[in-house]
Amino acid sequence: RTIGDRIGEAKASGNLGNTLKILGQFDEAVVCCQRHLDISREQGDKVGEARALYNIGNVYHAKGKHLSWNTAQDPGYLPQEVKDTLQKASEYYERNLSLVKELGDRAAQGRAYGNLGNTQYLLGNFSEAIAFHKE
Repeated sequence: RTIGDRIGEAKASGNLGNTLKILGQFDEAVVCCQRHLDISREQGDKVGEARALYNIGNVYHAKGKHLSWNTAQDPGYLPQEVKDTLQKASEYYERNLSLVKELGDRAAQGRAYGNLGNTQYLLGNFSEAIAFHKE
């Protein structure tokens, strides 16, 4: 910030978000990743925007898994908070996928499809999970 490097600030915010995710501080991680997204959009940085969308998806994905591990549940049942969180992950992965298709980044498309498959699997949407994994 001091030197006015907005792209650097965006990347640093994303890195901080990823670190907070690993520490289990999911809400704080989303704030940092959202800042990465906002600055990337402001600067017209499509690659940064795609990374930020992917990272936000990852935070919600990790939070959903974490929440599901900490709740007693019957087989086939997920608490609404877990479903909502995993659905948010899926929405961000889909937005990422759309952008990386536009950018022609095949490796990033593969990562997005894989994470969409993993998220749908956790939600119990097995045919959707298979379709994403086949992609």
